[in-house]
Amino acid sequence: MDRGLIICQNIQGFDFRFFDETGRDFDQWNTSLQSPQKDKPPAIVEIGLVMANDRDPEKPYKFTTKIFLPVRK
Repeated sequence: MDRGLIICQNIQGFDFRFFDETGRDFDQWNTSLQSPQKDKPPAIVEIGLVMANDRDPEKPYKFTTKIFLPVRK
């Protein structure tokens, strides 16, 4: 059985944060409910990745990037 291709190992955490056009951040984004997010995409999505550090487990490697979404409704 083909198990696929491993592209990353030792992941300890993977997180998303969402930002509206005013800069407020949210743990989740749901456009289908009655909320300030209804029918709107987030302005920015932040992605965080934490990977194990075998040399020093108390200091994992942390990576963060933000993606700006130019789509507006």
